Amino acid sequence: MLIFSTSTRSSKHRPKTTAKADRLRAAKAEAEADVKAYRASREASAASAASSAAAEGEAHARSLAAEAAAAVDGVKKTAAAKQGSVVDALLGHVLSVKVAK
Repeated sequence: MLIFSTSTRSSKHRPKTTAKADRLRAAKAEAEADVKAYRASREASAASAASSAAAEGEAHARSLAAEAAAAVDGVKKTAAAKQGSVVDALLGHVLSVKVAK
């Protein structure tokens, strides 16, 4: 088996290696550009989805707050409507206490 040092190789092989290396560097740069573009598009779509979800969440929170306010108003109206009968019932029970002797 013969072992050649780099100095014994002919110079015609170096341009191929350099051309191949250049093609590999160009392919790597192109792939990195593609990855960068893909990453940017995915990040943009993720940011869009996040902002959309945040807007939906805010709308849902406002809707829940409106429903809660309506429920509280309904309870207040019901309590105000029944206040007289409740007071009368309580007074009736308090005034009719039988004391055991």
